[in-house]
Amino acid sequence: MQAPMSLALNGNALTVSNTLAETLAVDNIASASAQQLGQQLATLIQQRQQNEQEKLVFAVVFPFSIHNLLMRAWLADAGIDPDKDIELLVLPPSQMVDHLKLQHIDGFFAGAPWNSVAIQQGVGQCLMPATKLWQQAPDKVLGVTQEWAQQHPNTLQALIHAISQGAQWCHEHPEKAAELLAEALEQPTEALLPALTGEFRYKLGDSPVSIHNMLVLDPLQAGEAKVEHGEWFLQQMQRWGWIQADTNIKHVAQECFSSH
Repeated sequence: MQAPMSLALNGNALTVSNTLAETLAVDNIASASAQQLGQQLATLIQQRQQNEQEKLVFAVVFPFSIHNLLMRAWLADAGIDPDKDIELLVLPPSQMVDHLKLQHIDGFFAGAPWNSVAIQQGVGQCLMPATKLWQQAPDKVLGVTQEWAQQHPNTLQALIHAISQGAQWCHEHPEKAAELLAEALEQPTEALLPALTGEFRYKLGDSPVSIHNMLVLDPLQAGEAKVEHGEWFLQQMQRWGWIQADTNIKHVAQECFSSH
């Protein structure tokens, strides 16, 4: 596979149940650092273990996603073993809110609009946007096979150009983009606007706070498929034992992440 183009940066967040948010009792979540939030969660997990309570359950959207890898790195930095101290499972993004509502999970790490959907329905609160973990985190990419890219170079260039134009339009017209996306996802327009405008509420009833680069679609900022992003993904996969320890990370990243 080859990733000739990045589609976006950021856009993700960790949302937890109202119960968990209240138990963590963070004074000002919006101003708390990722490190502080991690320490609070680690203390709670330790208390639950001492009381022989069930593990907290968190969901991510895919095993090898940026969501899972960022979540794991944050947990590990706080001294939490993501494979032993909590239960980490995979759910489709569109099902996250319902599972949170039904108390099947205690939180989820996913992209827009599902964090805002949970918040606006009053079933969860945002613990942190992913920008607290990485200011310019890669998100989606355009993926094609190397064979197809070599056989259809002109088509690939046209595809990249078309996607860039679409991304630029979304960047310049967030309100109109929200309306189109709301129709496609069958969600209220209000749920799409926070990520696109950066005016984000951490919980229902809060005033919005401005989050810089909450979701970056501008192709001038987000369009380049960077080799260092590929290296980071592979390093994390190696860290968790998902790929062989002797994998030539730099070589694989250079093969896959190439701009055209």
